[in-house]
Order: sequence, then C-alpha cells, then structure tokens
Amino acid sequence: LVVPSDFCSKQNVFTPLDITEFFEIIETNRINRLTSLVDEYNSIGESFLLKVEEIVAKTATGLSPTLASYYFYWEKCIYNAIVKMIVLSTASLIALLQIKGN
Repeated sequence: LVVPSDFCSKQNVFTPLDITEFFEIIETNRINRLTSLVDEYNSIGESFLLKVEEIVAKTATGLSPTLASYYFYWEKCIYNAIVKMIVLSTASLIALLQIKGN
C-alpha cells in the first residue's frame, strides 16, 4: 500500500516532509489502492469465477461443490497476495520512517 516512490520529489529525491503531508500521502494512497483492490477482487468473483462455474458445473451460484477445491485455490492465492502486500508495505513504511533528513 505504501512504496518509497510515493514520497519522492519530481527529481526522484527523498525530501523531509511535515507529518501532516506524510499522513496525507499515506492516507490518500491507502484509500486509492484499497478501493482499486476491492473493485478488482469483486470483479474476479462476479465475472471470472462465476463464468468458469457456469461452463464447468452448469450453475452460477459461486457455491458449486464441484469447484470447491478450485475456489479454495484462488482464495489462498488472493490471501497470500494480500499478506505479501502488507509485509512489503510495512517494510516500506519502516524504511521511510528511518530516513534521516540532511
């Protein structure tokens, strides 16, 4: 959700920020990225997975027992991606908090 490049100036240089500016950048990016991720997640379930179920199981409920392992696989992939994003974002935030201004 947070990457160091979010805090670079136009010259690609880190500059010290006021705490208010820092918070606003983090909050704006968090809202934008989470909104985008939620929309993408919803479109996966509403279109892609239901279309596969419709073709394979001839139903469109999202609850087909025939595709339970298939749904489990994709839920696990999405969960792992979210965990990875949180870990990388936390590492980026820690790195940003440790930057010392000149």
